[in-house]
Amino acid sequence: MSVGRVGTVVGEDSFGNRFYENNAYPVPNNRWVEFFVNLWKDYDSTQIESEWLPWLHHVSNDNPTTHSSVPDNSNGHTVEGPEDTKKQVEEVLRGGELSIEDQHAELDNREFEFETPTADHSNSRGDFITDPVLEAIESAEKQKITSPRSKTILVFDVDGTLTAAGQQITPEMREFLIETRKRVPLAVVGGSDFKKVTEQLAGHDKDLLLSLFDYVFAENGLLGFKGTEPYPVQSIQKAIGDDKLQELINFSLRYMSEIHLPVKRGNFVDFRNGMIKLSPIGRSCSQEERNQFVIFDRENGIRQKFAEELQKNFGKYGLQFAIGGQISVNVFPTGWDKTFCLQYIQDQYDTIHFFGDKTAPGGNDHEIFADERTVGHTVEGPEDTKQQVEDVLRGGEDL
Repeated sequence: MSVGRVGTVVGEDSFGNRFYENNAYPVPNNRWVEFFVNLWKDYDSTQIESEWLPWLHHVSNDNPTTHSSVPDNSNGHTVEGPEDTKKQVEEVLRGGELSIEDQHAELDNREFEFETPTADHSNSRGDFITDPVLEAIESAEKQKITSPRSKTILVFDVDGTLTAAGQQITPEMREFLIETRKRVPLAVVGGSDFKKVTEQLAGHDKDLLLSLFDYVFAENGLLGFKGTEPYPVQSIQKAIGDDKLQELINFSLRYMSEIHLPVKRGNFVDFRNGMIKLSPIGRSCSQEERNQFVIFDRENGIRQKFAEELQKNFGKYGLQFAIGGQISVNVFPTGWDKTFCLQYIQDQYDTIHFFGDKTAPGGNDHEIFADERTVGHTVEGPEDTKQQVEDVLRGGEDL
């Protein structure tokens, strides 16, 4: 038979229960019992001789243990919970199994300082515990040693930065992000909704998306995640009210109806959690039609003029207007641009690098690019993004 705790057998009753005592530890609970479960299965104090009742302490809720279930030549250990398990494992790892006599000698050579037990040192049964090993573990847990704050994080736009506009990320770029994240934390902030961001960066796989970045922000950060934990979702509807929203939408539909374009399709107003996307061509256009509009817009300033009219008529409502992506004008409350996401990371990092393509005034990357909390980088596509990230990583910066 092997004994889990340090102690000696002091008796056995007619039921086969064995009783132990530990005179090495100066603690109140220095007695315990091993139950003989072949004679009974459920705990019942009537199946222990009355003279041994003091050995029970207050363990009526404990599962019975047995010495009969452990072969005499085994190395079994009877434990009294996770903390006792830790102690016994530590003793095994210190150099193998110690005999009872050696364990007593080892305890005698230790210098322990004991304090008067308090309620803070009681177990789930209310018994006082002053085991020095348990005290050390509790002390370490209370001190909560934390790792140093990471110094740098890289934050990326989506369209035109990690992907070609409106397209999915390439396997090469995804692998580049995986390798980069081994050196430095990564975040992504897109103006599109979460569904679109997930489609572009992870092929509709939410779990894959959240595994690629430390932080994921959609709709400029109005919907976001730290790891897999979501942040509260913001609502433009609650921010400015339905009356003002309807006034804005009615004006926009009238304005867009008077614009002549090579083609028009559907989905001109895309209502999201924290913003509205207004598209003169319609967001249901094909990729070929999108490309055609990009050229027409560049030559005629369609979206720029639209944004200026919106600012003139609705800026008084505390709204901002920015050219978003390739075919839309983004509408959102003041301050709900991409700088919105910075509140979640600014206190965690000393340096925040932002990479985006629409960084000029009026672009939806401009505010976060120019913010004093970031180091802004203007990129011209995914390959340029990779090059500039490599430059940052090669720069000798202590990441």
